[in-house]
Amino acid sequence: MSRTLVVSLVASVVAALLAVAPAAGAATSRLTFGISPTPLGSAIAAPDFTFGVTEGASVADSVEIFNYSASPLTLGVYAADAVQVPSGGFGLLLPTQKSVGVGAWVHFGRAHESVTLAPAGADGPTHSVLPFVLHVPDNASPGDHVGAILASLRVVGTDKSGKRIVLDQRVGVRLYVTVAGATRTGLRIMNLHASVSGGLEPWQHDVLHVSYQVENTGNVNVSLDQRVSASGPIADHASTTSKVNPIVLPGAVLSESATIPGLWPQFVTHVVVRATGSLVTVQGLRQRLSASASTWVLTVPWLGVLLVLILIALAWWELRRRRASAVAATEPTDGSAA
Repeated sequence: MSRTLVVSLVASVVAALLAVAPAAGAATSRLTFGISPTPLGSAIAAPDFTFGVTEGASVADSVEIFNYSASPLTLGVYAADAVQVPSGGFGLLLPTQKSVGVGAWVHFGRAHESVTLAPAGADGPTHSVLPFVLHVPDNASPGDHVGAILASLRVVGTDKSGKRIVLDQRVGVRLYVTVAGATRTGLRIMNLHASVSGGLEPWQHDVLHVSYQVENTGNVNVSLDQRVSASGPIADHASTTSKVNPIVLPGAVLSESATIPGLWPQFVTHVVVRATGSLVTVQGLRQRLSASASTWVLTVPWLGVLLVLILIALAWWELRRRRASAVAATEPTDGSAA
């Protein structure tokens, strides 16, 4: 099986007594241990695992664990499912959470669920190769499944109040598994809401606030670009580009928001959200998909309304003045009667 992906060290420090959300991040500047796929032959190790499999297949491979520190380390080794994070990309389940996807498909065996490494020496880090088997269930759904294989260093200590704290530092290598079968692609934008805010001064521009959700309705990973635009009936147009999501997992729902300042109020404003996704097919072809949604929001031009009211008041006053003058001109004066 081929192994190709971009290098990504997933590092997280988790306090067991705290409810810390899973997240993916960069390796720390004082990394003391590492993990990577085992090099194939004399080649440089691939940064991540990528497997194309069928239902019920079993794939054997191995991962290499490194100790860069001057102390011996005992590290736990296991796999975990990926979960979507709001900032894009993915995080990983916490050690206390049970994997039900690709994280449960990886098996190291009892002899390889942990490894003890001697301190690094003058020749470089010490390392150990751990074999594993990826067992794909017979009922595995077609499409992309994402997770990671992790090396974990647990440190037990106490805080100032004497409470027991367990810190779990994890570094990992991403695991991408594509199960053969019919693939589906699709995006959906839902729960679109728009509102405006502004000062009391009628000459101030409005600030448009937009919130919505984007769902990957397919069974493959997609990268996502989003754009929010607003336009009025007098050719006014403003737009903003939301953040780019490098990977949106199958079935994931992202909650997004955008702000467009300096909007000219024109009684009504048309708000449009467009999401464009892209993916690379098994044949290596890039496929694009898109979704859009729109809504209207009331944007009152207070300065214009004020001017209209002033003009109406002036017109009314002028009309009354003219009527009063006309009545005065038709009324008889004293001594005019015969």
